[in-house]
Amino acid sequence: SDLEVNLPSGATIGLQLGEPARTGYTFTGWLPVPPGTMPARDLEVTAQWEINTYTVNFETGGGTSIPAQTVQFGIKATEPDVPEKSGYAFAGWFTDTGYTKPYDFDALVTGNLTLYAKWLVRYTVSFETGEGSPVDDVKVNEGGRLTPPDQPEWEGYVFSGWYLDEEFTTPYDFETAVTGNLTLYAKWTEEVKTKYTITFVTGGGSS
Repeated sequence: SDLEVNLPSGATIGLQLGEPARTGYTFTGWLPVPPGTMPARDLEVTAQWEINTYTVNFETGGGTSIPAQTVQFGIKATEPDVPEKSGYAFAGWFTDTGYTKPYDFDALVTGNLTLYAKWLVRYTVSFETGEGSPVDDVKVNEGGRLTPPDQPEWEGYVFSGWYLDEEFTTPYDFETAVTGNLTLYAKWTEEVKTKYTITFVTGGGSS
């Protein structure tokens, strides 16, 4: 703000100019530098500012390393390449270690920031088909649902569904969330073929 001082030219001002504040910037001084004595005419000084820069760190929790980013105040961080971790699926960047607050890369950076990678375990689902055609193992993310595979085939038998046990007492519900490694068993039913009766008429000959 302006400050009016009425003193004779050459007199000591004795004025202490404070440092102004500006969000996202650091005050670097006045230009021109205010003199120590009263100037002969009006004097205007301008505050000089330097924009703040902040560091965005990426904690991958054992995944591939992601380099930190230096971002100016009011600029967006750049979403990095997806990290990788053996046996896990990447599930996004979060601002807290409890993974309750996903980070929006459209947000403007206003301070130092640490982002945490969330991982989901990748479980293996195996299929036991007996003497039927094999079905490849599949990977399912923790909490995900299994997509039914193509039905196996076994000549002379009809595929009757996937079960959780070899005794075929518990059918598998594909709407169930996967929470661990899993083996499913194919149930087979012997194919029923149509039977026909052939009658021989011998016209008085032996039967």
